[in-house]
Amino acid sequence: MWDMNEYFPIEKIDILGHSYKIICDPSSKACEENLAPSAEDPKGLKGVIIYQELTIYLDPGLSVSEKIQVLIHELLHGISYHLTNSYLFGESEREEENFINLLSGTLSQTVLSTLREWSYGNQRTRKRAKTATSSI
Repeated sequence: MWDMNEYFPIEKIDILGHSYKIICDPSSKACEENLAPSAEDPKGLKGVIIYQELTIYLDPGLSVSEKIQVLIHELLHGISYHLTNSYLFGESEREEENFINLLSGTLSQTVLSTLREWSYGNQRTRKRAKTATSSI
């Protein structure tokens, strides 16, 4: 069985030459503050990228597959910011957010299914190799 937890915690990610820390720690006060509910986001955020701090905060309560989707979402924001310092994927913040939501959902499903297939193929290969060596 494939265990996505082996890919987390990811601690850093490079976005166009900028090294971002990834914080997904339930005991982190900064994580709690940056994801907290607000007037703009009454439910709170699942993730946020702070360009000036080179930091991405992820909600520690998310499943690993949700963390991957949110990380891809924030990565797309980072690409947009570092390429244009404006909106790369739309004419407004709302358009950009809508497009990034669509794209991050699609990309995360592709990445997750690819990792599952890759893992399944490797497990079958390891099983065949183990069977072959144990019969010698």
